[in-house]
Amino acid sequence: MASKSIFATLPRPFKDKPSMDKPKRRAHHCAVSVGDSLYVWGGNQNRFAGVHDNEEKRKITSTIQHFTPSTGQWITRDTAGTPPLGVIEYCCTAINDLLYYFGGACGHGNCYHNSITQLDTVSLQWRELEPTDATRPVMRRGYGGMISFKHDGVHHLLMIGGRGSKPAVQLPHYKYIELPHGNWHTNEHSIYNISSKKWSTPLINGQCIPPAESFIIEKINNTRAILFGGVETIDGDEDAITNNIYILEISLGTVVWQCIKKPEAIDQWPVGRYNHGGAIVITGSDFPILVISGGKDKDGHTLDDYWIFNITQHSWIKLDVPKTFSLRYAHSLSSFVLSPHCALIVTVGGRCHDSTAFITKPNIAMLNFIDNKGEWTVGDTLDTNGMNNEEYKKKYQLQYQKPRKGDTADIEQTVQALMKSLEEKEREAQVFHQQMEQKEKEEVEKDQEIRRYCHQLQEKDMELQEKDRELQEKDRELQEKDRELQEAPHSERKKEEMEKKLEDKMLETKKFLEHLQQKDEMISKKIQNYNYELQKMKKELEDKESEIQKLNQLLQNKDKELTKRDQILKKHLTQDELKGVHVAAKNSFLIHSESTQLVNWEEYGIRITIPQGAVLPSDTVQVTITALIGGDFIFPEDTELVSAVYAINTSKPFLEPVKLEIQHCVSIKIPSHCNFSFATAPSDKTPYQFKLVNGGNFVSNGCYGNIYVSEFCLWSLIEYVRTSISFFTNKSYYGQVVREVRRPGREWLIKFLLSKDLNALKKRKMILLSFALISHVLRDGQLHLMTLQQKLVREQLMTMAACLLLTFHNA
Repeated sequence: MASKSIFATLPRPFKDKPSMDKPKRRAHHCAVSVGDSLYVWGGNQNRFAGVHDNEEKRKITSTIQHFTPSTGQWITRDTAGTPPLGVIEYCCTAINDLLYYFGGACGHGNCYHNSITQLDTVSLQWRELEPTDATRPVMRRGYGGMISFKHDGVHHLLMIGGRGSKPAVQLPHYKYIELPHGNWHTNEHSIYNISSKKWSTPLINGQCIPPAESFIIEKINNTRAILFGGVETIDGDEDAITNNIYILEISLGTVVWQCIKKPEAIDQWPVGRYNHGGAIVITGSDFPILVISGGKDKDGHTLDDYWIFNITQHSWIKLDVPKTFSLRYAHSLSSFVLSPHCALIVTVGGRCHDSTAFITKPNIAMLNFIDNKGEWTVGDTLDTNGMNNEEYKKKYQLQYQKPRKGDTADIEQTVQALMKSLEEKEREAQVFHQQMEQKEKEEVEKDQEIRRYCHQLQEKDMELQEKDRELQEKDRELQEKDRELQEAPHSERKKEEMEKKLEDKMLETKKFLEHLQQKDEMISKKIQNYNYELQKMKKELEDKESEIQKLNQLLQNKDKELTKRDQILKKHLTQDELKGVHVAAKNSFLIHSESTQLVNWEEYGIRITIPQGAVLPSDTVQVTITALIGGDFIFPEDTELVSAVYAINTSKPFLEPVKLEIQHCVSIKIPSHCNFSFATAPSDKTPYQFKLVNGGNFVSNGCYGNIYVSEFCLWSLIEYVRTSISFFTNKSYYGQVVREVRRPGREWLIKFLLSKDLNALKKRKMILLSFALISHVLRDGQLHLMTLQQKLVREQLMTMAACLLLTFHNA
């Protein structure tokens, strides 16, 4: 983490020994310094259960540990409000007295977050600024980096890279690579305006880092940052453990990247690593440094080294420290500047060498500045357990007293550095203000301004020509005056006056020409900037046009497919065209482009399941079903009808096969009864010749058969006829429709419509043992009175409803 200067607020010498808490066991966390304090929260802890959210997790995450290097005290403090759920490998940064937490992992499965939560270190009150939203175009992730910067008085957060869940939106200019087990790598940049609570995505220039995780990123100043190490993923390649350095130049709309790789001729360079610790140290000198320690190498071994990187000179120095300080991974590093020549480096938590055991002893190292060449050395390292011993007090007070011994050179050096930093801030503010003005202008305004500048340039050229003519005229006047002076020797005084006036005119003309040249250069720069913006927007327009062409081609293909389906549909029968049939009922249903929908005409024993995607989002399809109880039908030999016949029509063809379910009139008790098939009559001419359809599913103890179809016409269920007595005795027939059959001679055939527990009209020939029919008063072929006695051979029908129709043939 970034260094904090504490030599201006150092406490008085130690008094009594304070009561101290012990630091908790934790790893994969962040430690952030605010003034003379260090705050440590979350991480993978010993008592932490891998759950999304529960009371025990809330209890653990509702405390934060506070460490003061000047007193050596660790204090555990309770917080108020709701802490974030992402507790592992989250991002954290400090702005004044406020801590900001982004993203992180829950600790269970592949659950990541993209929330932003604020913690006030004064009131210790949590405040959620942005909840986790899976639809937000900001990838839910952890294992990345975050820094803060200020623009026009407004603070912003910049989040870069990491590992997380599948992105809801893959933004242009960034890369997203899917990893095994459902994780994703990215180099996505996200900017959050704390004041307006709005998200934005900056443009990227330079050698940007590929999708990566487990690196360290530290803020150098308001517009610069440094990044080191991590796990990088490149398209088509395996993960690479890198030791590259990246320098970032940050503005509101653009992030410029510079990659610094290890030169072949230099051996003094740390190996590639991940899960390492890092901190920035900025003193009054002109040599800011990056401090790193530990981590894991490409073979998964824990590293035991300690390095500092001179950001100005781009050089590494390896320092010797005890293993208790550097031999660890998934830990944190933080720095506190005691004086321009001394800084404290605090390491907290992490795991042990090649194991999962937590480290509970934070350590402190004192870095001493040797000379003005930016060289540092490790002075002393101390253990937390001995934080309040006499040795620690003595060394700390020694650093406290150094600036009070008249070391005015350090103070002057610090003041000069602060003044230099202030001037740099002012220059940066001016540059950012200009960039903001350029970004806010529309493309049309830019074109107009370019034309206006061109016109002004032409006017300035004309003014230059006019000034040249005036200058030539002045030269002619001077020549005339010289001649007059030569002719009048006694007019020396007038000559001097004329020369002075001429010099004044020449000086004025020179200043005007210089001013005009500056204007010309400024206009040329603006024209170049606008040309660059125009080319960039032209490229974006070409990309959009290419995308539109692809979509148009897709629409044309869909239109061709719909036209083909319409042609097929025209060949199908409509209900109004059916001839030679008896209609029982007709019903229509509207299908929209929603999730899976069910057409359930239970009264007539038919169901149709339409899956999602079978209907275009902009379409509504009408399904018309006609239940038929008889007609000029011909079925395959050795089969008979066991269901109603249905004529099914659609206003538009479905884009996906649908599930058709038809109720039959036979109770299936054992699997051997499942001798059914679907039949369809695709022809539009009578008689309707039915053909068997392969497929279909029929289960025991069920009264529906189902099949997946793509086209509709006449559909029914038929049964293969069997003469086995055992076959019939094990079946139960729930209904029948015996249709009329004409035979020569004085023979009648009676038509019955019977039903029990059936909603549809079924056709089935029942075996009657005997029946007697008595009729009276036959007029116009209609039977006015009749009685019916019947006995069933196989089983008695319960609660039977019967409708008797009689067909009479005169001899």
